[in-house]
Amino acid sequence: MKRTRMRRVGKKGRARSKRLEAARPALEARSGGRCEIPWCRRRGPLDPHHIVKRSQGGDDTLDNLLHLCRRDHARADLPAEHPRRLHVERHQDALGRWFAVFKDGGLVQAVPLAVPEGKT
Repeated sequence: MKRTRMRRVGKKGRARSKRLEAARPALEARSGGRCEIPWCRRRGPLDPHHIVKRSQGGDDTLDNLLHLCRRDHARADLPAEHPRRLHVERHQDALGRWFAVFKDGGLVQAVPLAVPEGKT
C-alpha cells in the first residue's frame, strides 16, 4: 500500500479511512456476510456503503454504513435521476433508533441499523 499524507491508499487506489476499518467487524457481524438490501441477500464480496456520503457530512458509524453486494452498491451510487438507481435514505424514529429506508420503484422497506445482541 502506498501512503498519502492523510490516509493509506489500497490496491485499487481508494483512500481507506481508519475509522471505517475500525467499524468493519461490527458491520460484518450485523450483515452476517450477506447484502443488507432486504430483497437481495447475496453472499460474496461486500462493500461498505455510506448512506450519507462523507463529502456531504456523513461519518463512519454503524448508523451510516451498510454492507452491500457490488451490484447494489453500484446501483446506489448512480446519479439521482437515473431510472435504475437504488435510493437509500436514513431515518430516525421517535425513540431515537436509526433505520435504512430502501426505495426501488414501488417497493419501500425499512431495516434497523443496529448490531444484533451477542454478535459484537
